Amino acid sequence: MNEDFLTQVVETVFQRLQTQPLPTDSSLPKAYLVGNTPPDCLGYACVTQGSYDAVIIGSLPPSQLLYFRNEAVLHALLTGMSVFLWEPGLGHHTYASNNNRLLRSRLLSAQRDLRQMGITFYGSKERQLLTADYAKQLRMQGAPLPTGMIITPLAKEVWEGRGQ
Repeated sequence: MNEDFLTQVVETVFQRLQTQPLPTDSSLPKAYLVGNTPPDCLGYACVTQGSYDAVIIGSLPPSQLLYFRNEAVLHALLTGMSVFLWEPGLGHHTYASNNNRLLRSRLLSAQRDLRQMGITFYGSKERQLLTADYAKQLRMQGAPLPTGMIITPLAKEVWEGRGQ
């Protein structure tokens, strides 16, 4: 077999999978990552193995949303760990113009089920994220915490005066 061709195929597959090593910072709490890495990991270091303090779902295609069966997420929910879902990572939003009303209804119902299970959605315009920098800014101004925001662990530490 032609080794140059095989090398090109392997490189193309790795590029398409975007296999970049996850950033690891030993000072951050760890979150088990499901799917793709979201732009904001909420102050957690994302891991795909070992122990973890929370779960972050970076992406969830429609097929997995309809039949949700992720062992790490279910374990986290049953043991009281935080589970976050990067809402723009839900694959069904890209098919908004699809006029299959039954399928769209089932996808939205599955999304509601995840919320009812205790999964916290973030990254949408409705629920904003309180980051450590914003918490620091609010604390310096003496302003109260805005209601309805998702507070990252690092932001909570900053707000309580334990962080920088």
